[in-house]
Amino acid sequence: MVGLMNIRAFDWQTGQFIMIALLVMIASFYSGTLVGNNTSSPLYVPLSQQGVQQNQTPISNRSELASDVFTNKVSLTYGTVPLEIPETGINVCPLTNNEYIPCHDVSYIKQELLSKLDLSRKEELERHCPPLNRRLFCLVPLPLDYKLPIRWPTSRDYVWRSNVNHTHLAEVKGGQNWVHEKDRLWWFLVVVLISSTVHPSISRGLGNMTTKESGDLVSAGVFQVLDVGCGVASFSAYLLPLNIETMSFAPKDGHENQIQFALERGIGAMISSLSTKQLPYPSNSFEMIYCSRCRVDWHENDGILIKEADRLLRSNGYFVYSAPPAYRKDKDFPQIWDTLMNLTSAMCWKLIARQVQTAIWIKPENNSCLRQNAQQKLIDICDSKDKYKPSWQTPLRNCVEEHSSQKLPPKPQRLYKYYTDNTLSAIYDRGLIGSFHDWCEPFSTYPRTYDLLHANRLFSQYKNREQGCLLEDIMLEMDRILRPQGHIIIRGEDESIITKIKELAPKFLWDTELHLLEDDNKKMEQVLFCRKKFWAIL
Repeated sequence: MVGLMNIRAFDWQTGQFIMIALLVMIASFYSGTLVGNNTSSPLYVPLSQQGVQQNQTPISNRSELASDVFTNKVSLTYGTVPLEIPETGINVCPLTNNEYIPCHDVSYIKQELLSKLDLSRKEELERHCPPLNRRLFCLVPLPLDYKLPIRWPTSRDYVWRSNVNHTHLAEVKGGQNWVHEKDRLWWFLVVVLISSTVHPSISRGLGNMTTKESGDLVSAGVFQVLDVGCGVASFSAYLLPLNIETMSFAPKDGHENQIQFALERGIGAMISSLSTKQLPYPSNSFEMIYCSRCRVDWHENDGILIKEADRLLRSNGYFVYSAPPAYRKDKDFPQIWDTLMNLTSAMCWKLIARQVQTAIWIKPENNSCLRQNAQQKLIDICDSKDKYKPSWQTPLRNCVEEHSSQKLPPKPQRLYKYYTDNTLSAIYDRGLIGSFHDWCEPFSTYPRTYDLLHANRLFSQYKNREQGCLLEDIMLEMDRILRPQGHIIIRGEDESIITKIKELAPKFLWDTELHLLEDDNKKMEQVLFCRKKFWAIL
């Protein structure tokens, strides 16, 4: 879903504070096990059957059928300054922490931050990273009976129940025909809210609405979609065969495991929330923003959230809104609809379809209407100097940017021949997807998200920063988000960094291989291949 980039196309001196997460991270979801193949499922013996204390529980290498017992100890361990690594290896978190997400830790937010947050704007759903002394520094263990994920495309429809063992969300979504229990599996039946028919109609139905019955999404020029409040990401799953890249996100809230279901299925998604800060994506990145019962109050706070949607939407892009205000006439839905119409008119969006419980607007490419509305005080235009700043922990702006006049080549040409110095924007302009990220903080995703991490010049970018940015901190986060038997490719680093990672790897229960390979400049470079062992707590 995410491709490699030509590193020469970017200015590596810029953005040292902000790293592009998907530059160093390839979400290769296509490895795993076929349904019914349990030969690699981890061996687990309950702690209650061990005659030892919790911090003395041995760790077993499942890939060797428990023939290796590691010295790492199970202990709830927090970050310290200076950092100390036990001789026995990085401690392992207790089993209760198998879904630990540091910057979306509900208990920390409730205990330390809740009284300081604007709950009316759902600020509690945003990233809130604890200080180092409140952040776990231990390896996140597997849940009980974890199995290697099912291979794509089977995983689109089936995942192991034991890997995402949350019956509450399944009960809620089961009533919407999203998730069903089937023996040892979760089964995803796709029914799109804009249609009573099943998945093949997704592109055709929306395409007809955007092209006046003359085509599908691809012919409408849609190649990159932002799926807001994505549920279990079935919409994204059925756009993949059309070569439409979808960035899906949802908050960790009452439906807190929906993103975990999406990731286990092999669909690119992340935890995020439209609340008080910009989403971590560049301006003008998507041809479509899709909100199907996404539970976002676009009409509130002078439309500041729909103005964020405008920032992310490309000229001639579509905003798809499938929610009660688009079709219901009871309660306060008509008033909400009128407010939305006033806001979209002020932004010069044009309503092009309203049918089958769905409304679709198109964003124009001409700025004349926008400037006229600004003169009439109907809308504020943002300062152009802020347009290219990385949208990382940036407060939302109650204004809209002038529309870009940039014409992108067709997608195949964009992928191989289109270059720019504007880092993450270059990824989107080439038809790929990514996210801003500072690797001094944990990533907004569940444990065991990726099969492959590709880190090119990552560690050297953080060499002179200390607070949460030590090499060990980054390795710990890599281990958290990597699946068992997943790989890490580390390149573009000097020999001292490669040597240190190689020395530390066994303490993280990684295997390593060092190779000399030719880089883009025809020079030999050291490339370190790491593999996370498939281990379990005995």
